[in-house]
Amino acid sequence: MRKNKIPLRISVNGKPGTAQQWEALANILGAKKILDDPGLSVYKLKDNTVLEIYGIGLIQPQRIFKDGDMVIGFQVDDLENSVDMLLKAGVQPVDGIIRTCESYAYSYLLIDGKLFGLYQID
Repeated sequence: MRKNKIPLRISVNGKPGTAQQWEALANILGAKKILDDPGLSVYKLKDNTVLEIYGIGLIQPQRIFKDGDMVIGFQVDDLENSVDMLLKAGVQPVDGIIRTCESYAYSYLLIDGKLFGLYQID
């Protein structure tokens, strides 16, 4: 099995009734919970993929689930520099850089109308 070279972040809309299903999957995969806030659970899987489950009680970023219930993101070493480079290349920002806790930050961007994310774990 090929390992990810760049860890992914998968953000899912845990609609009523599905948040528990996503959390059950995370547990089956042996994921470690790294953030547990009302309406947002974040897990780190063994291959360093991050699973964000947005549930009831949290206002999701405006654009994240407009066109679907899942968004893929990519881990970078320097989020600010990466976003700056993409903005200079003409990529459209969505919400800027959001820091959910001291060691975790992310940003959503658009390329050709397609939403993706970048994240950094310190």
